[in-house]
Amino acid sequence: MYAVIKTGGKQYRVAADDVITIEKIAGDAGSKVEFAEVLMIGGDKPKFGSPLVSGAKVLAASVVDFLTDPKLVEEAKTTFKKETAGFQYKSFLPPDQKPPTYMNKELMERYRPLLSKYYLKEKPKFE
Repeated sequence: MYAVIKTGGKQYRVAADDVITIEKIAGDAGSKVEFAEVLMIGGDKPKFGSPLVSGAKVLAASVVDFLTDPKLVEEAKTTFKKETAGFQYKSFLPPDQKPPTYMNKELMERYRPLLSKYYLKEKPKFE
């Protein structure tokens, strides 16, 4: 059996023992949360609400808040640095492919005369 709940402007399909990630909700870490906005209950005989299923609730066992414990945040940062160390950013475009300048050709033709007064008159000299 599963249910479709609405929280934070989004819909989630939940079932028993599911772990979902949602936006910040009212509740301390370790507290139980009740979701009263149940849009559908699925199973052998599904029930659809219009818009909500009357009398239906979904209870969450506990709220887990990972981002408030400084030790866990620091551990996550350290792990991320270790896993990404030595990796160089790779472009999705091949290096020999030119940028698609044809896409803004009309815009450039329209604005190039207006921007020409901002062009440099001479090349800068770097010493």
